[in-house]
Amino acid sequence: MAFFGFSAMSLQSGAWDIFWDQICQGVGMAFVFVPLTTLTMDAIPRAETGYATSLYSVVRNIGSSVAYRSWRRGWRAGRRFTSRFWPRT
Repeated sequence: MAFFGFSAMSLQSGAWDIFWDQICQGVGMAFVFVPLTTLTMDAIPRAETGYATSLYSVVRNIGSSVAYRSWRRGWRAGRRFTSRFWPRT
């Protein structure tokens, strides 16, 4: 839901518009990442928790970087494609 709020923003959006979308995004991320981390770390023995936590963090950071880069590349390609048919005025 936060993405829909962010997509409707313009240069005239105020601080409260951003505030409520950020609150919604934060609550949503809490409902995703806390159970995901709990599920991932549940099968790890207590002695190896430090190694597993660092590996989990590295994989999550690399995954988010790759996902962002892929999205950005697709967005640019889409913009180039649509600018051929709908040039900016």
